[in-house]
Amino acid sequence: MSLLENFLPAFLEEVVGDRFGRYSKYIIQDRAIPDVRDGLKPVQRRILYAMFDSGNTPDKPYRKSAKTVGDVMGNYHPHGDSSIYEGMVRMAQPWKMGHTLVDGHGNWGSMDDDPPAAMRYTEARLSAIAMELLRDIDKRTVLFKDNFDNTTKEPVVLPARYPNLLVNGVSGISSGFATEIPPHNLREVIDACTALIDNPDMTVADLMQIMRGPDFPTGGRIMGEDGIREAYETGKGRIYVRSKTAIEDMRGGKQQIVVTEIPYQVVKSKLVNSIDQLRLEKKVEGIAEVRDESGRAGMRIVIELKKDADAEGILAYLLKKNRPAGRLQFQHGRHRQQGAAPARRQSDAGRVRRAPARGRHAPYAVRSRKGGRPRPRARRTRQSIKPARRRHRDDQGIQKPPGRAKQSGREVRFFRTPGRRDSDAAAVSADQSGDQLAPKKNMPKR
Repeated sequence: MSLLENFLPAFLEEVVGDRFGRYSKYIIQDRAIPDVRDGLKPVQRRILYAMFDSGNTPDKPYRKSAKTVGDVMGNYHPHGDSSIYEGMVRMAQPWKMGHTLVDGHGNWGSMDDDPPAAMRYTEARLSAIAMELLRDIDKRTVLFKDNFDNTTKEPVVLPARYPNLLVNGVSGISSGFATEIPPHNLREVIDACTALIDNPDMTVADLMQIMRGPDFPTGGRIMGEDGIREAYETGKGRIYVRSKTAIEDMRGGKQQIVVTEIPYQVVKSKLVNSIDQLRLEKKVEGIAEVRDESGRAGMRIVIELKKDADAEGILAYLLKKNRPAGRLQFQHGRHRQQGAAPARRQSDAGRVRRAPARGRHAPYAVRSRKGGRPRPRARRTRQSIKPARRRHRDDQGIQKPPGRAKQSGREVRFFRTPGRRDSDAAAVSADQSGDQLAPKKNMPKR
């Protein structure tokens, strides 16, 4: 049999389609899209189970995050440590999750988009509500599967006692699917679940009497109910979230606008800078100063106005042109979309019957748009192109490769590493003068 007879003819479209289909199936099931029964991605589920298996529970002292990341990476998640730590950080940030699953100790970031400390500095343990996701897992309540190297077992899904998918929400993008579910109030979701169990034929209007809508951890006001109702019925809708503001009187006849709550996933520092930029560019008249007075007492952004300024008009302009008002767009996935009621039914089915997974897709998706038109792609100008490095000549006219630029004060000069050329010149001059050269062991290496 010749070498050519070992190859089978195939079309490029079929080969690429088959390979990409396998890759898409992997990233949908094992990376980006959560399971509808426990509302967790695989990396989040592995982090929680590894912490539970190692005894890192709420009644124990805090443990270094690096140890948890190492356990997860070595036993369950054969990927980089950065992705594991990022998933752990998100579950410990209260401004991103309504009920944190990881109780963090140390610097875990802030609402100003400050990065968390390295994993060797922070400490963590499971939170109290995370134990409700793992309770009775050792009593054969869920299925287990082999890990990546067949040395231990890991759970397929956690025996969650509440619909974590709706309570904490989730965000993820994969091949053909995208999900961004907002968090909801825990008490309202539990009441809606019990009412749906008692009456499986409840309508969306009846459910909305119990669960009014999303409950964001950063607060804010949802403008209208039409988008919420459309999202709960079809899995596709759009809601508008506005900051909670108040106008306060000051001495001297002045007024100030105080912001105490901002829309979900809006960075506070960028919001303050954008409002201050409007003042500097004089796009709106009447703003004297913008201060961030947030602290332990809570969030407080103060917009101090000038005397005789129109506070209502300035507030209306900021809500229209700036980020105190955000927009969340509910969108369905590519293959299937669900409302809120089917999501609760599947979550209850996964808890009561311990049924195997029927699909790993979100009940409905929320696509967050930052507002405004998309920014056009910047053109590459001639000034942005880095000039080619030219070869320069020394005093004798010998062409040499460029050296490294060393900046000393205002003067930028090139230098070459001393050693070879200088030592050779010194050796030749010493030989011509009759001096004895240094031993070879002290000579610089050529």
